[in-house]
Amino acid sequence: LLADGAWARPTEWLPMPSLTKADNTFAGLFAIFPEGGNVVALSAAGAYTVDWGDGVVENFATGATAEHEYNYASISGTPFRGYKQAIIKVYPQAGQTLTLVDLVKKHTKMSTYSGVYSYPYLEIKFYSTTATGFRAEHPSAASTRTSKLGMLEHLEMSFDAMGSIAYLLYGNKSLAKVTIKDSAITSLDYAFVNIGAQEIDIRNTSCLSLQYAFHICKALVRVSAFDIIGCSNASSGLKGCTAHVGF
Repeated sequence: LLADGAWARPTEWLPMPSLTKADNTFAGLFAIFPEGGNVVALSAAGAYTVDWGDGVVENFATGATAEHEYNYASISGTPFRGYKQAIIKVYPQAGQTLTLVDLVKKHTKMSTYSGVYSYPYLEIKFYSTTATGFRAEHPSAASTRTSKLGMLEHLEMSFDAMGSIAYLLYGNKSLAKVTIKDSAITSLDYAFVNIGAQEIDIRNTSCLSLQYAFHICKALVRVSAFDIIGCSNASSGLKGCTAHVGF
């Protein structure tokens, strides 16, 4: 992070794809470690394709769980911070409509594990005209969450049909920046509670409810201006933000 709160994307990271909402695509930069155990699972609503970023591309039926395991030795590139990288892309099959991406799926190799698990996504971009749902963690109650995105540093989203991202993330201290632009999202209730972000950039988005949206974001110093003229509930939206927050 820079002194003024701006997040600097590591130059050693793979470049993320340039997306528009018409692409209806989820892209996630994924860390792969030499110790092994590099598994990931997800699902989507609408028949979909997953490009795992290591040469494997697979098709899945709507609602089916997609699973993959990476082989560190076969991943090209120079390690950074101890990991190599791949970019996972999820998009609809021809003639299909993607309405949900769900990251809260446990790989079968983790089926007996009962603790909190975390897939090492470093950066996520999700642009869609049709998606109405995005599940990043589970469940909504912070005290009982069983899945986390503990390494996520940047989240960037743009939606036409997503009305709410309530309870999206909780306690993600590595999350440095959130970018939401040109979206129809109307509810940010509890969306980014206790995250580590210094910078939240929300543009061209009309929001009707911000209840506890940035609760206990103690590092937050900058929230970009966005349309809250019609906001009916901003109760405790910045409660517990101990730094001086500028708009």
